Amino acid sequence: PRWTLETDGMRKIGYCLTVPAGVSHSVAFRRLNAGVHYVACDVTIGETDLGDTEFAGKDICILRDRMPKTRGSYLPGLESLLVPAGECYLTRADVDHFKLQFTDSEDCKYEWPDHRAVLQCPLCCSQARWDSGKVYMMCWQTLAQITPKGFSFNTFPRLMCDLCFDGVAGTTPITEARYSAYLFEEPQDAIPMADCRGLTLREALRSRLGMGATEPMEAYVLLRLWSETATYAALTKL
Repeated sequence: PRWTLETDGMRKIGYCLTVPAGVSHSVAFRRLNAGVHYVACDVTIGETDLGDTEFAGKDICILRDRMPKTRGSYLPGLESLLVPAGECYLTRADVDHFKLQFTDSEDCKYEWPDHRAVLQCPLCCSQARWDSGKVYMMCWQTLAQITPKGFSFNTFPRLMCDLCFDGVAGTTPITEARYSAYLFEEPQDAIPMADCRGLTLREALRSRLGMGATEPMEAYVLLRLWSETATYAALTKL
């Protein structure tokens, strides 16, 4: 594993922030059903809880890589999931917001990787820069670690390089997109998504699975959009 900014608890179970080189990914589509989810203030720094929030429902894409069974003595075969959130660019203000959010606060001890991991590409490990003028693909990555209280899980934002995303997602048109009824298994009777056929995954994310934005958004604005619409809360319930 290419260890970088992992916590001690992540290292103990062999859970690496970096996707192993040469690992292939499968693409699955999943429907987040409409419902009511509680939105807490820890994802909207400096504000009170939004509380119970109506979620309209959303289609998402899941990029899955199966970690080798030799990685980790506690969770063998654990999958690392990447859920593309949308294209974004980075500003100095975004970096400042991430520094505030992904660190200790007066009320609680922060036990996950800090803001540097948000800015770090999960494939090549390069750091996103606010002055680069580049566009990134924000992805939610599932994380796991062991703590004195037991196993802990998190859904964590990462800024993936544009070229790295194309390397993972591919640039060829989708021939058959299907909904997956299960998170870790794709059943044979999954529901076809005919309106994604002929599109690349990036095009599908923009038109079919997007948040309604046709242009890249500021990174922190995109994160807040997932939060305030209760999409992030629905995602963490999978």
